[in-house]
Amino acid sequence: MVIYSKQYCLVLFLCIFLYDPVLAQSDIDADDLADFSIEELMNIEIESSALLTATTRRMNPSPMTTITREEIATSGARSLNELLEIYVPNLQILRHHWQSRHMGMRGQPTDTKYMLLVNGRIMNNRTQGGAASERDFPMLSDIHHIDVIRGPGSAIYGTGALYMVVNIITENADTFQGTEVLTRVGAIEEFYSFEVKHGHKFNDDQGLYLYFGIDKYLGSDDSDSPLVVGNTYTDMWGKEITAGEEYDAHAINRDGAAYRDLPRLKTHIEYTSGNFDLWARYTKGGEQYFFSQKNMAYGAGGTWGWLNPSWASSMFDTFSDMFQPGMGYQQFTIQAKYNQVINDDFDIDYVVSYDTFDFERSRYDWENIPYYPENHREDEIFSRILAKWDLSDKHLLAFGGEWSHEWFGLDSWGYPHADPILQAWDPWTEDAPTWDTDIVSLMFEHQWTLRSWCSIFWGGRVDWHTYTNAMISPRFSTVFTPTDQDTIKLMYTTANRLPESQWIKKDWDENKEKIEPEELTNYEIRYERQQTENLWFGLGAFIYDVDHFGWNADTLVGEKLAEIKTWGIEAELAYKTDKLDLIMSHAYTKLRNYDIDEGTYINQSAKPYGYGTDLSFWHNHISKLRGIYHFDKKWSLDGSLQIYWGVPGAYDFAQYETEDGRWDVIDPGQGDLYKAAYFLNLGLQYQPDDRLTLRLNGHNLLGWIDKEFNKRLYLFDEFNDYRSSAAAVSMSLSYKF
Repeated sequence: MVIYSKQYCLVLFLCIFLYDPVLAQSDIDADDLADFSIEELMNIEIESSALLTATTRRMNPSPMTTITREEIATSGARSLNELLEIYVPNLQILRHHWQSRHMGMRGQPTDTKYMLLVNGRIMNNRTQGGAASERDFPMLSDIHHIDVIRGPGSAIYGTGALYMVVNIITENADTFQGTEVLTRVGAIEEFYSFEVKHGHKFNDDQGLYLYFGIDKYLGSDDSDSPLVVGNTYTDMWGKEITAGEEYDAHAINRDGAAYRDLPRLKTHIEYTSGNFDLWARYTKGGEQYFFSQKNMAYGAGGTWGWLNPSWASSMFDTFSDMFQPGMGYQQFTIQAKYNQVINDDFDIDYVVSYDTFDFERSRYDWENIPYYPENHREDEIFSRILAKWDLSDKHLLAFGGEWSHEWFGLDSWGYPHADPILQAWDPWTEDAPTWDTDIVSLMFEHQWTLRSWCSIFWGGRVDWHTYTNAMISPRFSTVFTPTDQDTIKLMYTTANRLPESQWIKKDWDENKEKIEPEELTNYEIRYERQQTENLWFGLGAFIYDVDHFGWNADTLVGEKLAEIKTWGIEAELAYKTDKLDLIMSHAYTKLRNYDIDEGTYINQSAKPYGYGTDLSFWHNHISKLRGIYHFDKKWSLDGSLQIYWGVPGAYDFAQYETEDGRWDVIDPGQGDLYKAAYFLNLGLQYQPDDRLTLRLNGHNLLGWIDKEFNKRLYLFDEFNDYRSSAAAVSMSLSYKF
C-alpha cells in the first residue's frame, strides 16, 4: 500500500506544478440525446450517481454504465436482472438453490454486497437477502434510466455499497407527459404483463405522474428449461438419477415462475412542484427456485435425518409436490425532497423518507413439517441534509449528514403465517423480540479542477452504527485529460459492509462486542479515448483486497471468513451512427490470493485446500455484445449476446468436495458442466408513428440448437448441477394517447 501511495503522490506533484493552459468550458443544449454523438454525450454535465457534485460523463471518476429508457425499451428484457446482464460489463446473473437469482459484479455474486436504489433511496433488505426487490418484474416502463456504478460506492452511499451500486431513476411529470399503455406476452417462458402510466403538467413547475404495472409470470416447463445433475444417485422415491442427463424423474418447479404463482405488482406516484418532490412506491414480487439435488439424494440415503424418505415418499408423489421453495416480498416507500436555493452558488437538499419491507422465504422445518414460511419485516425512517457549494470555477464542495432508524421484528403486514422471525438461529420462536438500530453518517466531497487537464475528486464518509465502531470510507480520484481525445483516471477507494442485521444482533446478544465490518480496498486505473465523434473505447484494471464476511457452511453462522485478493481487466467499445448503435465489452477477473483461518470451511474458492487458483462463484472471462440497426424511422433490428467462457473454479471446488469425501459431488467425466454458456437475444421493432410501437423478441435463441448453450450453474453448495434458461419468444405493444 505504501508503494501505491508514493506513486500516486508523484503523479499529483507533477500535475500541480506543470504549466496550466486556460480553462475551457462548453455547455451543450441536449434537447434530444438520442440524436447526439458519443462525443457530445460524454461532455454533457450530469448529476452523476457516482458523485455528490456535478460533472460530465467524461470526467466521472468512477466506472459507470447508464442505461437509457430507449435502451430499456429496445432490449426486450423481461426483468431488471436480464436488462443489467445485457448492458453492464463484468456483471453476471447466477442461480441459487436457497434464494432467488443472485446478481454479481467483479467476482462477487451476492445480493447483500451491493446497493439497489430508486431515485437515490436505498431499497435493500438489511435483515437478510440484500437487494431482493425490484429485480424480477417484466414491467420496466416506469424507469427513465439506470446508473450502475461498477465498483465500491460506500463513500457516497455508506455501508453495503461494496461491489456495485444500481440506481433506478423513475419517470416523472417532467420527463413524461400523456398516457401510455404497454402490454407484453411471453410464450414457452410464459408470462403476461400490463402497464399504464400517465404524466400531467399543471404548469411549468408543477406536475403529477402515475404508474401501475401487474404481471402473471408462469415461467417455463422443465422440458424447455431442464435440470442437469453432475452425480448419479437414487432419490427417495427409488428413481435412479443419471449424471449428465436431463432430470426427468419427477416434476420440478417452472423456471422463473412467480412466488406462490401470485401476480406481481408495481405502483408509483410522484408529485413535483418547483424544487419540491414527493413520491411513493409499492412493489410486491418474488420468484420460485429449485432446491439442491442433495435434498433428494441424501434424503434417500438417510444422511440428512430431517429429510425422512419414509414419510416424504409416502405423502408426496414428487419433490415439487412436497415443497415449492421460493422467496417473496412486498415493499412500500415514501420520500419527500426539497432543494433550497440560497444563491446561484449554494443550495441545500433536504430528504425525509419512510420504508417498510416485508420478506418471506419458503423453507423446510426439519423437525416437524416439510414446509413453512420464514418471515421478517423491517421498517426505516431516513433523513438527509446535503449542501452543495460552487466556490469557484475550480472548486465544488458537497457536505452533509444522514440519520437512519430501523425497527426489526414487527408483525408481517401481508403474508399469511407471518410469525416474525428476527433470530434466524431460532426460527421457531413464536414471540421474537423487536429491536432497533441507528446509523448516523457524515459525508464530504471536494471536486478540484487543479489544471484544465487535471481534476481531483476526494472525500469520503463516516458511518456510526449502534453495534459497530466508526466505519470510514474514503475516496480519492484523479482525472487527467492530456488531449481532447484521451482521458486517464486513477482511483483509490475503501468501502465497508455490515453483515446482515440478524447476525449483528446475534453476535451482540452472545458476546456483547461490536462487530467488525467487511472492508474492501480498491486500486483502479482507467484509460478512455474518444477516437472519433462516433467511436469511443475504454480499458481499465482494478485490484481488490477484501476482508471477507460470509456464510460459514460448517458453523451455519455469518462471520469473517477470509482475506481475498483479486484483480481484473475490463475493456469497452461503443460505436454510434445514425443507423447503427453498437457496444461491446470483455472482462477478466482473477483470484490472486485467498487466506483463511485453519479449520474454516468456505466455498468461495478451493485454492486454500490445494485445488486450483480461481474463484468458484465466477466465470473468469465474460464477453458482451449489444447492437441495434435502424432500417428507417419505422423498422429496427436489435440483438445482444452474452458469453460466459467457463468457470474453472467451480470445477476445482467440486473436485475437492468429491475427493475429500464431504459429498459425492460429481461423477468422472462431468467437466462439461463448467464450460462456456451463451445467451443470444434478438428483437424486431415496428413503430409506424409516435404513438404505436410493436415488438417481437427472441430470448436465449441458441437453446433451440442445444439447451446446454443456455446453462446456468448453481454457483452454491457443491457446484454440481445446472439448469438451462428456456429459449423463448415474447411480443409487446405500447400505445401513447
